[in-house]
Amino acid sequence: MSGDTLRAINKIGAPSLNLRGLLAGVSAAALMAMSAGAAHAADWRGLTSSDWTDGSNWSGGVVPGAGTTVNISTIGAPGFTPVVLGVTGPVNVTVGSTQIGQNATVPAVLTIQNGSTLTSTGQARTGVTAGATGIITVTGPGSAWNTLGTQLAIGFLGTATLNIEMADE
Repeated sequence: MSGDTLRAINKIGAPSLNLRGLLAGVSAAALMAMSAGAAHAADWRGLTSSDWTDGSNWSGGVVPGAGTTVNISTIGAPGFTPVVLGVTGPVNVTVGSTQIGQNATVPAVLTIQNGSTLTSTGQARTGVTAGATGIITVTGPGSAWNTLGTQLAIGFLGTATLNIEMADE
């Protein structure tokens, strides 16, 4: 073989793809897969209130949306608690993964109320880390937590409670 081109040889001895081209293609595909799967995270800060829909309560100042990983009760960010979706009426929110309770010193409490719906399209975990506590309450007619992802863990490595309160008929 001459020059700066290296060729890969397949098992039957026939010339195969140019190795440089193959590596470039694989590298480009890997970068595209990583960037397509990369989701940003929103950490609950609770600096203003308990209202989920107030952007000033979230890192980055924006309410989390589709594809965003939601972290409630991260280390160093206890903020107002509980986090309430549906403070003033029904709200429908879709996010990526939901992580409730990552801080062993401050319990994470999420309430979904007043006909609101939280849809988690990725992993949904409560009591995420050892020693952490996550509490989720779904209350009121029409209120729901939809988990469409690959994992629902109530008490992943820590402890957790899921309260589903039925409306009085």
